[in-house]
Amino acid sequence: MQQVFLKNLLKIGVFLLAFIFVGTPAKADHIVEMRLSYKHISGSTYQVNGILAIPCEELKVRSVRDSIPVIASSSCSGSVITTWLFLDKLDSGIVDLPSCIDHEASCEPKSLIFDSYFYHYSGEVTLAECSDWIISYNDNQKRVNFKIGVTSITKNINFQSSSIKYYAECTLDNTSGNLINSSPVFETGFNKIFCKDKYYDWLISAFDEDGDELKYSLESCKTEDGVDVSSFSTPQGGYNSDYSPLDPLGIGASFSIDDQTGLISFTASCPEGAYWLAVKVEESRNGKVIGSARAEYWVVVSSECTNGDSPVFVDLNPAINGPSPRVTAECFSDHFIVEIDQRIQYGSWATDTSDVQLLDSDGNEMDDVLIYPINVEDNAFTQLRVDMPFEMDQNDCYELYIRNDGLYSLCGTQMPAGSLVTLCVTSCVTMPITINNVSVDECGLTHTIIWELKDSVDLLNTDNIESFKYWEIYACENALEESCTEYIGKTNGPPNNVTPTTDQYLAIDNHTTSNIAIDGATNYRVIAKINGLTTQLYSNMVNSILLEITDNTPDLDYAELAWSPYNAWADPVYEIEMSTDEANWITAETSSNPFFSLEKPGEIGTVFIRIKTTDGEYTSYSNCVSYDGSGSELIVPDIFTPNGDGVNDLFEIGNLKYWPGTYVTIYNRWGETVYKQENYQSTWSAKRVSDGIYFYVFYLNNRTKVSGYVTIMRYPLSLH
Repeated sequence: MQQVFLKNLLKIGVFLLAFIFVGTPAKADHIVEMRLSYKHISGSTYQVNGILAIPCEELKVRSVRDSIPVIASSSCSGSVITTWLFLDKLDSGIVDLPSCIDHEASCEPKSLIFDSYFYHYSGEVTLAECSDWIISYNDNQKRVNFKIGVTSITKNINFQSSSIKYYAECTLDNTSGNLINSSPVFETGFNKIFCKDKYYDWLISAFDEDGDELKYSLESCKTEDGVDVSSFSTPQGGYNSDYSPLDPLGIGASFSIDDQTGLISFTASCPEGAYWLAVKVEESRNGKVIGSARAEYWVVVSSECTNGDSPVFVDLNPAINGPSPRVTAECFSDHFIVEIDQRIQYGSWATDTSDVQLLDSDGNEMDDVLIYPINVEDNAFTQLRVDMPFEMDQNDCYELYIRNDGLYSLCGTQMPAGSLVTLCVTSCVTMPITINNVSVDECGLTHTIIWELKDSVDLLNTDNIESFKYWEIYACENALEESCTEYIGKTNGPPNNVTPTTDQYLAIDNHTTSNIAIDGATNYRVIAKINGLTTQLYSNMVNSILLEITDNTPDLDYAELAWSPYNAWADPVYEIEMSTDEANWITAETSSNPFFSLEKPGEIGTVFIRIKTTDGEYTSYSNCVSYDGSGSELIVPDIFTPNGDGVNDLFEIGNLKYWPGTYVTIYNRWGETVYKQENYQSTWSAKRVSDGIYFYVFYLNNRTKVSGYVTIMRYPLSLH
């Protein structure tokens, strides 16, 4: 008790000395908010900062004080230091109120007491190394009146005692190892107003420039001596019945604060009126509390809210009609900006973006998309930014959905689940590239591709045809876009037959490339590359026609043909063409199906076959296949004698000329391969192979398998 008495006496003495030497500045009464914080400068010296919120009504009759005295006290030998904070900045901003409250945001006669000016004060103080420094300031009484339809006073705290003044403090541990430290600074705006019976996620956020761990909690409001209001009892003052520091609105367990984020969640189901609550944020370093900041909030619950509408997305492009609001972004942008028609409580935004989802044009949820509020002021926002994982270089649309009903306006009305806005990319170059034809060149081994742009093309004010850098050709395994991975080549320079017009458009006729090696039935796609643009302009995919003989058995009088269906135009009719010289072709048969049984001609000789189809403007040819018109079975000997006498020294096969491309493999009796040859020409002499019985397998060009045994016998030698 004696220590407390001496401490208070010392405070009074310091104040008296301060007033004697500095004088008593003119001051405004009835502040509605005050905050203190400190910032380390060097050694044990700190800059102390204070903010006072003065109601407009008070400023009309009183001048602003030039400086304020702040007390720093600790248990170190009863240390008490008075430091003066001097006015260094005036903010003319008005406390933000939700749009559902009818008020004038200015210092006019009809304005609410919430309309205030903010005054910033700062000064320096050097502190001894103590672990329990308290920097504090108190000002005129907490008791205030407000007018929103009716006059009222605070309901949760009894302010009968005139000694209960506004009190602010921050604490710090100024011992070795903790000297370099700055206190947490509250970022949340000042006094707030809430609509009766509405739900709120009110975020009390603070920032610590040292990166220390922060923890939030509710605590009791305090008197000018730092004594909890809850320690008083009426008539001296204190919390009224049914209210407490943890239940400042008297609504029990429904009022809570997240100690990690400072998010206060509650439904304002309390009597209309004004209430006081205090929030403390502690900073910890290496598991030890080294400082704190404290803020008292004066909040009002009102039934005068006039706007009960739910927040909705705003159509930022009313020229585009559709079932939902549409937001546009220019081509090559990597983000969208989405507007909401009411201010949204920042505390109701889930930082893991679980409230929203973005769907692509096929209805699939997109990954690696960042969605977050921007231009957050006083813990409220009206804009969301959607960052895409790529530059959007094609005209396309996406759907942004509110997945949960977790977004609330400042008026406490929620944005319903299922709310959506359409996000569209515009102004990209639209170039409908169409492959008109893919054909085999003159029965050879290359493809010719013809494509065009059927419509005029806007090249975004490009001055000349040199804007076309080149075309790229890709081969695709199938008709799926992602299968187009095999780069074939490119054609340099601008396309053929380009006609510039006065409107900076280009009309482009057919363009052709060839010398693409045949490798099965291949899909092709063309991509246009344009200088200065990253847009990939894709064509359709058209496959070549690959013809095969599936059965050419020599003793049959027909050949089975099959080919890949052609997809450049609908319902193609195929002509089966035949030739004996690869120059003079006749149409032997026609078919609407990609297969046919072709009767063999009676004459002996090589016959060439190809498939032809046309749409009247373009013609596509397949590759060529051939067979011998007469046909003959292979004649395979069952013995040969490679003894060097010039007679029967080779493994000669009769009628092999009718089966070009025959593949042979010879095996010994243990199944080991001793000889193999593609396109066999009767040249095996059995060198380095001993006499004996061997097994042969022939694969003919129609994929027929012929197998059997042959005996190699070198001795006895011929006697002649």
